[in-house]
Amino acid sequence: MPNYTIRECDKFEDYEKCIELQRKVWHTEELEVTPPRIYIISKNSGGFLVGAFTLDNQLLAFLHSFGGFDEGLQPIYYSHMLAVLPEYRNSGLGQELKLWQRERALKQKIQKITWTFDPLRSLNAHFNINKLGCIVRQYKINFYGTGNTSVFDSGIEADRLKAEWWVNTQRVKQAINSQIPPIPKNAPYIEIPIDISEVRERSLEETKEWRYKVREEFQKMFLQGLTCVGFLRGQDTQLSRYYFAEYLLE
Repeated sequence: MPNYTIRECDKFEDYEKCIELQRKVWHTEELEVTPPRIYIISKNSGGFLVGAFTLDNQLLAFLHSFGGFDEGLQPIYYSHMLAVLPEYRNSGLGQELKLWQRERALKQKIQKITWTFDPLRSLNAHFNINKLGCIVRQYKINFYGTGNTSVFDSGIEADRLKAEWWVNTQRVKQAINSQIPPIPKNAPYIEIPIDISEVRERSLEETKEWRYKVREEFQKMFLQGLTCVGFLRGQDTQLSRYYFAEYLLE
């Protein structure tokens, strides 16, 4: 990977690079691309846009955050978008941007960063729960509606899990230092495919079946007051698993 620096995006040239990277990652129609106006508004209302740039100013990745409040009116960052050039996925660059975001939150005395991710995507679950130390307590049905054109959501209801990243907890400190949160003994679990993209290529109907099955199971877990605290990536014939337990914030 080339040498790069992480800095805030504050020029129209930077914004245009972020727009082009969105197109490369999500292949959405132009109407769904986040425009410069939104970056400017978020910057002037407590949020920020940060990117990883090479020495010749090529954008490798970016992360966009809004400032906001949670249900208890406590200040949070809402992590809107994280995009990495396809050739640099699994390079650690995405995690580095998230750690930059965490340091920003700590300096601002913000305790929680939230975002959403597709419950059927093993890689995202592994990254959010195991690499960052997030917990999950909410399931959002069809969060973005059915009109999305991205390669991930087209033709299927866009359900999401809400990740909670409590940035100053011991759980998070251990996770970002490569200590995967332990899975409680005999914890209930929900299974998902190892790679939902392979399922999607094979059958949209099978993908929908997984969507509805996992939706129902998550709702049952959360109605019992349980929190998603662990994740195990599947291998060979073993499916990936989300694990649940009663959980109190530190």
